[in-house]
Amino acid sequence: MIYAQKGIVKRTITLGTIKSADAYRAMSRKLNYGLERADRILNQVPFAQTETQVTICILTLRDLGFDTNVTYKQVCQRALQMGYHLCPAEVGPALRLQYTNQPNWVPLDIAMQPILAQDGNMYTFAVEHINSSSDTRSNWLDCDFWDSSMENWASWFPNDHFVFMCSK
Repeated sequence: MIYAQKGIVKRTITLGTIKSADAYRAMSRKLNYGLERADRILNQVPFAQTETQVTICILTLRDLGFDTNVTYKQVCQRALQMGYHLCPAEVGPALRLQYTNQPNWVPLDIAMQPILAQDGNMYTFAVEHINSSSDTRSNWLDCDFWDSSMENWASWFPNDHFVFMCSK
């Protein structure tokens, strides 16, 4: 279910439909979805064992009041001040499976606590739909790379989309 309020898209998704990283990988293969770099942190996602519906908000940084490039820390700080919450990590994989009509070339960055991978770097999920003639896959669960200061990738633009948990 999708509905808009003040330019912000709210979507109800269900966590707990996939119970493990291996089950998610199998479903991704079945649907021909790409995992890209996200596979390096999938084993560390605490998948819910019971189904629970949650409401997420998809919003641009402009919706958060930004009109210049900002850092991930600034994005999260502003959203938390406005009453939004960070997502549990499972939102990334769950949203990829459930958002079947995602617009082309509008990546959704999941606002979440970064996961430390075995390579020593931290990552957050991104849900992408890229319909390209050069690849047979169009739906991807990807991830963004962060250094320990969370300051790299500082060029988030006002029209970039983030996913947060809604308070209502």
